Amino acid sequence: MIGFKNLQHFLLIHFVMIKTHKNIFLINLLLGVVLLFQVALAEFQINRVVAIVNGKIITQSELEMIMLPQVRILFQKYPNQGSQFQEEFKEVQKKTLDALIEEKLILDEFENLGGQIPEIAIKNAINDEIEDVYNGDETKFYAKLKASNLTLESYEKIIYKRIAVQALKSQQMNKVSPLTPDELSAEYKLLKPELRDIAEDQAQFDKIYIPKPNQYNPNLSATAQQKKAQEVMDKLKQGSDFASLAKQYSQDSYASAGGKSPVVKRKDLSREFGELIFDNPLNTVIGPLEDKLGYTFIKINERTLAKSMSLNEAKPILEKKISIKKRNLFLQSWLEQLREKAEINIKL
Repeated sequence: MIGFKNLQHFLLIHFVMIKTHKNIFLINLLLGVVLLFQVALAEFQINRVVAIVNGKIITQSELEMIMLPQVRILFQKYPNQGSQFQEEFKEVQKKTLDALIEEKLILDEFENLGGQIPEIAIKNAINDEIEDVYNGDETKFYAKLKASNLTLESYEKIIYKRIAVQALKSQQMNKVSPLTPDELSAEYKLLKPELRDIAEDQAQFDKIYIPKPNQYNPNLSATAQQKKAQEVMDKLKQGSDFASLAKQYSQDSYASAGGKSPVVKRKDLSREFGELIFDNPLNTVIGPLEDKLGYTFIKINERTLAKSMSLNEAKPILEKKISIKKRNLFLQSWLEQLREKAEINIKL
């Protein structure tokens, strides 16, 4: 079979061989063949089958329509595309295709079980959308359909699928076993350190501060201060004592105490600084942290986490977490069962 590029090349070679003044009609005819072939090829690419699920097809156009919002974000994130773009594009493509396959499986099961969605439910869902999304303006709703190349009938089919899938998922998740006291206790034991008000966490750290020239220190040299910061960094890498360096280089009220600052609560620190203090291991030395005021080095000495909630206090949070976890696990198991008994042929 001749590929498109080979066919085009074949025809163009023959154009050269034909005497133009005697064969204008033939040339136009051959050009028409090429153009028709291009159109047919493009149409084939758009509508080509990317997967078959129990005899029902998923087309390239279906896949691309669902992918479009995420692909737009990727183009904004990687304007020059490249390998990272391709990697993330393939991941989006795979996840989207998996979601479409799951939808087909669920719809198939819904129909096998004799499930039906009343027309009034579809109309009510569309009316709710018009009210909630378009502030009751039907004109805007129909304009959106037109812009998306959708008719009301085709959109009703989309709503039908959405309701059917959600209905069957809800039915399955209602089969999840009730929460037991043992599950509650095990989850509390697992999450206890996290069940606290982190704003009340406390820490103590040592600090070396080297200011930049500013209105309070106009005589400082920017180059000299930067050089001091570099010296401190080099000496810390060589294993010099933090407290000794603080006494020698630091220019704040804690310098004489070897940089030892008082205990501070997380809520009294900026978010970024708090993450550095509470998310890094104890005795970690961090710096220089540069901002418009100067250079800062810190050494994390102690941390005291806020008191955890009691089991009774945490019960509503735990019940919600366990319920979501159990439902997701049950749903995943059910979907795997549907996959196992289905005929799935991925052609992507």
